[in-house]
Parts: sequence; C-alpha cells; structure tokens
Amino acid sequence: MLAAAGLAAGAGAAWLAGQNRNFVPYQTVGVPACLLVGWSFIGCGLIARQQRPGNRLGPVMIFVGFAWFATFLTDANNPLLFTFGTAVQSVYLVGFAYLILSFPSGRLHGRLEQGLVWSALAVTTVVPIAAMLASDSGAVLCPGCPANLLEVGRNDGLANGLFQAQRLVGTALAVTAAVLLVGRWRWASPAQRRAVAPVLWTGGATLVTVAVSSVNDAAGQPLGQPPKLVLFAAIATLPVAVLVVLLQRRLARGAVAGLVVELGGRKVASDLRGALARALGDPSVELAYWFDEGQRYVDGGGNLVQLPDPGAGRAVTVVESGGRPVAALIHDPALRENPELADSVCAAAGLALENEALHAELRARLAELQQSRARMAASSGICTTGPSSGWSRS
Repeated sequence: MLAAAGLAAGAGAAWLAGQNRNFVPYQTVGVPACLLVGWSFIGCGLIARQQRPGNRLGPVMIFVGFAWFATFLTDANNPLLFTFGTAVQSVYLVGFAYLILSFPSGRLHGRLEQGLVWSALAVTTVVPIAAMLASDSGAVLCPGCPANLLEVGRNDGLANGLFQAQRLVGTALAVTAAVLLVGRWRWASPAQRRAVAPVLWTGGATLVTVAVSSVNDAAGQPLGQPPKLVLFAAIATLPVAVLVVLLQRRLARGAVAGLVVELGGRKVASDLRGALARALGDPSVELAYWFDEGQRYVDGGGNLVQLPDPGAGRAVTVVESGGRPVAALIHDPALRENPELADSVCAAAGLALENEALHAELRARLAELQQSRARMAASSGICTTGPSSGWSRS
C-alpha cells in the first residue's frame, strides 16, 4: 500500500511540476529531480523498514519522500492546494535532519540533537504559517500565484520579515548540525566511522548546500536551476547511502563463513581473539570467560576481568550455552547497530569459546590454588609454637 501510494504521489507531483501555468512558483523543480528525490526516499525507506523493522530510519525516509512530493502542491492552480503546499513545503527537511542526526540507531541522543530537530520543526511549520496569515500571494509569495486562503490581514513587512527569519534560522540550524556531524566524526572510533561514513559525508555535504541556498535566498539572490539540481541530487543520495550501509551489514555476515574456516585451522589459543576481531571488523575486541565456581569473568590466563559499565564507551555481548554464560565479548559500541553479525559470529565461534572457557577455568582454579598455598605458607611462617611460652612471633 505504501509503495502504491508513493507511486501515485510521485505521478501527481510530476504532473504538477510539468504542467503549464500562468505563474512561476518560488520553489521550482523539474520532473526528473522531483521523481528522483521522492522515489529514492520512499523506495529506500521501504527496503530499510523491511530490513530493520524496529528501526525508525525506514519510516522516516518514507515520510521524507511523501513530504517532498507535498511541496509540489505549490505548483497547483487551485488556491486550497496551493495554500497547503506553501504551508508544508519545507517540512521534508525535518525528516532529513532527523535521519542524519539519528543514524544509525534511528534514535536521537542528547538534548542538542533533540533541540535541533524540534527547532527545525518549528521553523518549517509555525513560522511559515504565521507569515502566511499576513501574506498576500502576489506581493509576498509569487507573482500570479493563486490566493492564499490563510491570509487574515495583509502586512507585507511582517510577512517578509518572518520569511527572512525562517531562512536565517534555518541556515543556523544547518550549520549547527554540520558542526555536530564533524565533532561526531572526530571523536568516533574507527569502527564507528566505518559504520556511518557514507551517511555522514552525504548528509554533511547536503547540509552545507542547504545552508548556502538559504543564505542566497536571504540575500535576495536565490540559486539558479543548475545549483538547485546539484542540491536535489545531493538530497537524493542520502537514502541511497543509508541503504548502502544496511547492505554492507548484510554482506558482513559473509565473514562468518571465513571465521569457521579460520577457526578450524588455528594453531594457538591467542588466534581466537584475532579471528573474532577480523570477523567483526573491530580490532579492539577483548575476550572474557565465565568462571562458574568463582562467579566472575576471567581472561585466558585466569585473571579477573571487570566488564565495562554502561556508558563507559565499550559494549558487551554475552555468549551463552544451555542458558548459562560461557564468555563475553567486549567490543566497540558500533556493533550494537548490527546485532545479527555479532550473534552469527558468536554462534560460529561457540565451540571454540567453550573450549577456551574450560582452559581459562582451569587456569583460574590453578591461580586460586597457588594463592591458597601462598596464604597457608605465610600463615605458618608468621605464627609458630614456642617450647616454654606458648605462642611466639617468629
């Protein structure tokens, strides 16, 4: 149903974009760019929704695609359609901002990201509707436009001021989001960078282009058609980049077959950690084995391992067998966004992990025995029995 609705919305928007009219809307796009952007978001969103049903990225991309097609209602000669299209013509940018700020989890983290999205929503809905209450179509919106049905009382200065404020605030929000992406890239681990690189670069480039377009509009020098085509092409690459990342994650599961072969030919126990690191694409992987008797995790030498606390910049995946823990993988948090890969790798390495856990348990017991003997030796050395005075300190 969503696919059929997307096809219908695209066809309607393309018809509006290509029809002959007696006015020139202030936001024009040709039919190819119209369909390229809208259908790329809806198509990629449907695939992402199927791949990750619990992730919001798919529904957000679908929303952006339909919101994009809604902007072409500004090309309609009907006053009602024109008024509605003008009121919502920038709403698709809210979904765009949410997409790049929440990738790859589909959730916003931190007040700054939430504030940017809510501010973008206000700038793209509340401000233009308030401006339209004082806007005359011909004087403020575009010459020869259909009537603005939201007009309550004409005030050209107020309407132009609100639209100008919308452009300036939108520019500031785009620049802030771009700076946030740069900071996220700078402080990310290598695994996190690999996970978000396509979306981060395409999203950042589009934010810069949107900021430049808003500055030109505010200066009274709107972009010509060629620069606009560059902008729309950049926007259309974002859902493709999201889809590429999702497909890369599915292809990464092919590393599990290589892991099975590698584990079958490994010579020493230390190869296990390296094999898991290569399969997961995370060289920082650490292994800890469950010592049931001591009720703690130990390393390969039997020494105590303290699992990282939540929010410590590391993540933990526990490997179980028969409902009891066998080992724990301490890895980069980026792997949380691809749980299928981690689960497949752990399943493939399950037997090897159980064997190494047994060795670690033996080493831990040996270490405890050595410590117990050391305590007994120290106790017998400190306290001895004297022939005449009972206990004496040696």
